[in-house]
Amino acid sequence: MAETLYDPPPEPWKPVRKLGSGGMAEVWLVRRADPEAGPADAVWKRLHTHLSDSDDLLAMFELEARLGAFIRHENLCRVLEFDLAARPPWMLLEYVDGGDLKRLMAELSKKNERLPLSGSAHILLGLLCGLEALHGATDENGRPLNIVHRDVNPSNILLSRLGKVKLSDFGMARSAWNRYATAPGVLKGRFAYLGPERARGEDPGGVRSDLFSVGVVAFELFSGRRLFYRNGRKATLEAVQRAEIPVVSGIPKPLSDWLSAMLAADPTDRPENARQAGETLLKALRDTGIAVLPVVRAT
Repeated sequence: MAETLYDPPPEPWKPVRKLGSGGMAEVWLVRRADPEAGPADAVWKRLHTHLSDSDDLLAMFELEARLGAFIRHENLCRVLEFDLAARPPWMLLEYVDGGDLKRLMAELSKKNERLPLSGSAHILLGLLCGLEALHGATDENGRPLNIVHRDVNPSNILLSRLGKVKLSDFGMARSAWNRYATAPGVLKGRFAYLGPERARGEDPGGVRSDLFSVGVVAFELFSGRRLFYRNGRKATLEAVQRAEIPVVSGIPKPLSDWLSAMLAADPTDRPENARQAGETLLKALRDTGIAVLPVVRAT
């Protein structure tokens, strides 16, 4: 039996189906009655009612809404509109019809398969382009927003059926717009994708910590297996802190060298920024003759 949405989305949007529910919010696919007026489908994200009085969660929700609406880039998931005064607050995001990378990787794992390097490269380059735009964003007066995503992981990397790559979920970001500073010792983001310096509490998260997260995603794409995930948060965090990186067999040396730089334990040994990481990846692909082909999904 289909779930009923008792608090409907704003007009002209109508609920289609529930897409999921997490610890912070639930998300629904909604459809516009008149598609000629704009996008036909969108995602309605609503903070759980019982969390509407949490200052910390409201601040995260507000940050995601404001950053997603302000920064426009083809590799970043856009927020179309939002209402932070509503109780519970909500936002409408663009709908990406192919699901997230976590789902795709799980499907491949069940078949004991992995993406071809050409498809993995397409995803990684799109991800790095999105991060370049995010890290370099400025406000209306040209002042840097100093954004670090801090939660780059496969569930936040969206893939359209035609191969578009979009980074989503900016609620855990650090930026000039944050209303609350992260308390010392509090780690934000999926533990298995943190940089070791963040896992040790030495750095609140610079742009190079986002690059390390991209490196973890790349390792898992290239190898078809998890890098740091262990049974339990404590064991996972300890694995990240050790930052022991196994060799990925079957990939060309230039690509292996790029991966090693992305996963360097010392942040200063990683690429300086997302643009440099993308340029180095492109050179490695050219040197090995690997084409960059979009991941097109039938379902």
